[in-house]
Amino acid sequence: MKTIRNSHKAIKDINIKVGNPSKYLRTLWAAINESCPELKDVLTEIEMELGYDPREDKVATLNSADESFNKTGAIGYYDQPLLISIADREWIDSEYNEFNELASYLESKPLFSSASSIYICGAGVCRMGDYVSSLENIKSVYCSDLSWLALYVGRMLIQREYHKLPTLFHAPRLFYQVSSDFNAISAQSLHAKFHPSSERTGKNIQYEVRDAFALIGPTPAELVCVPYLLDLFAGDQMKTLVTRICQSMEVGQQLLIISTLLFHPVGERNPQEIVQTLKTFGFEIDYLDIAQLPYTFSYYNYGARKETWNTLIVKATKYKQTHSRNLKLLTDAGKLGPVDEDTSLGDDVHITWQDRKIILSRNHFDVFQKCLSCVDYSDLYESFANKMTAEEFEHAIGALTSRSLLCLQAK
Repeated sequence: MKTIRNSHKAIKDINIKVGNPSKYLRTLWAAINESCPELKDVLTEIEMELGYDPREDKVATLNSADESFNKTGAIGYYDQPLLISIADREWIDSEYNEFNELASYLESKPLFSSASSIYICGAGVCRMGDYVSSLENIKSVYCSDLSWLALYVGRMLIQREYHKLPTLFHAPRLFYQVSSDFNAISAQSLHAKFHPSSERTGKNIQYEVRDAFALIGPTPAELVCVPYLLDLFAGDQMKTLVTRICQSMEVGQQLLIISTLLFHPVGERNPQEIVQTLKTFGFEIDYLDIAQLPYTFSYYNYGARKETWNTLIVKATKYKQTHSRNLKLLTDAGKLGPVDEDTSLGDDVHITWQDRKIILSRNHFDVFQKCLSCVDYSDLYESFANKMTAEEFEHAIGALTSRSLLCLQAK
């Protein structure tokens, strides 16, 4: 492969490490302008980074025809009410806080004692980052997530700069209670108050936007922590995500996965399959447990008891590097429909896939098309050795796997 190029951008000191930073920023600008227009300084900084007004982007307007494209899939969570419910789950200073129970569990186990640097994949609003940063032995923490806005919210909470949060974060929270005789309901409005961050937190945390399916390795820490990220996926895509994370890690690095075992519409999260995937890719299990821990999936669940689930906690160390020839590609050539290569769309290509209209960049389309006739991951990698950089190739695989156009499986 060619030498990797660095074309990363940053907004509010949160690095944007994705395959197409400009496209990400255009979409982020549109999302913030829609959901958090009061963050005018952020919108201005994005415009300055892009060098133009995103509203004048003709290609971006045309790309809105992509039926599979949505802002959440492209830039992670951005909707204020959803971010508020996530932040309340981890940060609210009340009995409804769920992270405190996870923290109590973690404090009773030696899961972070063997590392001095932590990389959190799927950090969300960064309460885990705040927690591990407060530990005496931790010197550096990296909070990574696809959502710039979630990282921004987490950073403001950690730095206690609450006045910089989007407007709705300051609104009162409404909780409902049922009377003891079960014949009346009352509402209670509570002022939004967040759990204070650790006094020593913040100075040793770095923030970066990255797609977990495209962690161009190695990750810069001794331990990679994946808290509840697998809960967004199931079946082959969930196993592919575990595979992609394993691929990004080097011998000697440690991996900590925390995931509920809740049934998903497309398949369960089988703890044996997760553990077997780790072993297949050269990991040795250091700690394994299934514990009862709270995790609320609902959009708003105020007034209800905490939703508690069987939760897998597994820590493992990579002791050998496995060859990519152990991976096979899973896709279905019979489901590819018409391809539109209209040059007016810039570098993008329109395809029909499983009755969906999808837009891919030229690099991603080239890799996808090759996948339809290629079985081994290593063969696919070699076929693009002289055509794109290693970083471009890995971002292409990440984009295809995150959109369920491709899955990876151990042989």
